[in-house]
Amino acid sequence: MTKIHFALAMALYTLAVPVLACAASPPAPFTGVDHYALYVMDYGAPIGYRLALKNSQRVTAFVVQNGNEYDEGLGSFWDPVKAYWKTGASSEREVSRWLTTIRATRWQYTNGAKDVSMDDPDAWTVNQALMDRTGNADIQLDMLYDYRTNVTLYPGFQAFPRAQAADADRLG
Repeated sequence: MTKIHFALAMALYTLAVPVLACAASPPAPFTGVDHYALYVMDYGAPIGYRLALKNSQRVTAFVVQNGNEYDEGLGSFWDPVKAYWKTGASSEREVSRWLTTIRATRWQYTNGAKDVSMDDPDAWTVNQALMDRTGNADIQLDMLYDYRTNVTLYPGFQAFPRAQAADADRLG
């Protein structure tokens, strides 16, 4: 990614997840795409879920990798972030800043692994090199703060696949 692309991404990121979901969903007449399947993961999952809620008849399938839609998925790891959500204060933001460090990035790759020696250190090292680009830590903290807007939508995220399954059963 060039510095220009990164600067543009930083400027666009301030638009937040709801706007990104709209931007990711061009009208069918302009794309010729009437139906599509979604592969979603991590931060992108709520964008895909929002697209599905907005265009339920267009989504034919979901493949979800590490995309949360349940309060139970916000375990103790999220406690400092939840405190940040409540106040938006810079002090809580700074408490969460460790999540942009190599320690946190490595943890994401190794937490829960039965044999950490099987994890290639290059994975978290390269990931962290991208995380360490100028301004990116603040983008990540903004993203963590914005994630709070997804939690209230969890019931809709959860209901979508159930409704689609019920529709499929009715259609036989």
